[in-house]
Amino acid sequence: MWKSVLTATALIAASACAASAHPEPSPVRATPIAYESDAVECMVRRTPTLHGVRLEALARGDRDAYGDYEFVITKGGAGGSSDIVQEGEFDLSAGQQVLGEAEFSMGRRDYYRARLVLRDGGGVVCRDELRS
Repeated sequence: MWKSVLTATALIAASACAASAHPEPSPVRATPIAYESDAVECMVRRTPTLHGVRLEALARGDRDAYGDYEFVITKGGAGGSSDIVQEGEFDLSAGQQVLGEAEFSMGRRDYYRARLVLRDGGGVVCRDELRS
């Protein structure tokens, strides 16, 4: 009886040592946890053009941040409405990045709505919306 208890104890101790001797490699980047923090800012910038408007999706960070963004512009008018959707990954290295842009003409009765959302592994990091 004691022999089987000692054998089981030795096997448990050996497997614990083997597990700590070969730890799993840590990920290259840890998932940041931020919820609409001041360290990451985003904005939709409007620039008038000769016949319309240019909209840019910008992100800036006081810290390294990465994740996904979605930039959606809805333009409408007498002829109906249409959507421009740009999405992808962002990677801020304590600087500013242009994530997307669109330029289009605007008639007298045309309107637009632009929405930018940045997300990381923890949720929404930043959002901005601009309407005409």
